[in-house]
Amino acid sequence: MWIYDAAVESDLLSLSPRRRVVHTSLYESLRTNLPRESMGFLDYPFLAREAEDGWDQRRFPGHGEVLRYLEDFARDFDLGRMIRFETEVSHVGMANDDSGGGGWTVRSRRADGDGEGEEEMNLIKE
Repeated sequence: MWIYDAAVESDLLSLSPRRRVVHTSLYESLRTNLPRESMGFLDYPFLAREAEDGWDQRRFPGHGEVLRYLEDFARDFDLGRMIRFETEVSHVGMANDDSGGGGWTVRSRRADGDGEGEEEMNLIKE
């Protein structure tokens, strides 16, 4: 969501089913409408960085700064191994777990595929 792409759809009215679909909601000069203090996670605050090349110190930062914050969070908490990019989630629900431990069932498929090869994962609370 926070990755800027200058590409636009070839059919701006989305009338043609053969159009190139571009998934983005960003524009180049986009800044947040919330202060960074409200956007951070409780245990990982979204603080302004020291003046370094490319860092946005404004209270309402641009999209690049938000992307850097999320990338730093994912790296620092080793979330990259759990993320599947280019994947469409088709279902999320409570797992039917006989042990009473709770958890989630997640069904997904590659977004660039034809829907074949749907995968189901059971994520159980530890």
